[in-house]
Amino acid sequence: MKANLYLVQNLMIFMEECFLSLPSHQDYYTLNPFYIKEDIRMEALKKEIYKIFPDMEYIPYDNCSKYEFDTIYMSSYMPIQHQKTVESMNYNKIVLVEDGLFDYVNNSNTYDFYKGKELYVFRPGLCSKEAGKSNVHLLELKKDVVNIFEDLYRKELDSFKNYPVNTPILFTTPLSEDFGADAEISEKILDLLSAKYGINTLIVKKHPRDHFDYVKKNFNIIECPQ
Repeated sequence: MKANLYLVQNLMIFMEECFLSLPSHQDYYTLNPFYIKEDIRMEALKKEIYKIFPDMEYIPYDNCSKYEFDTIYMSSYMPIQHQKTVESMNYNKIVLVEDGLFDYVNNSNTYDFYKGKELYVFRPGLCSKEAGKSNVHLLELKKDVVNIFEDLYRKELDSFKNYPVNTPILFTTPLSEDFGADAEISEKILDLLSAKYGINTLIVKKHPRDHFDYVKKNFNIIECPQ
């Protein structure tokens, strides 16, 4: 049986892919070069994956076409130049794991690559019409994968217990990259939270492509692990 390949863009998304099938010792992973462009982030992510699956082998993205795969598990859409690389690989099937398929309703070209392939999503009812032309399945959380994630971040999760249960959590989006907004927008969001709700303690879960430095003198900001 051929090995599987996990095309990882961040640890959270990698764990979503693991909801389908826990990687075995003969499986490989590589990092999505469209999302992970900094060497520091790449090395940090490789270390975290090694903590969970020490026997899983990393292969550079550019070398993936030299291997044979039973299934390629991947997340989100791929720019055309990266799609061509994936198409050149020797694989039986591609499984797209995505929780935001409705985000790409106006980008039908995104799904030309996935038509007829398997899509696993958390909210299949919200899929765009283009995504619906594929084989869409409901993605369900598996307890063994959630346990792995909790064990990996036990120290960080325990530290959150020191804060009141109603401490707000800000899940960010890459405003600059996705919407052309400048850093001033993120600054105004923090000002709004402080002025409107009187918040002075905030937990920030940054989007993997959000590079804004959430630092403010009148805020106690705690960042979740990337």
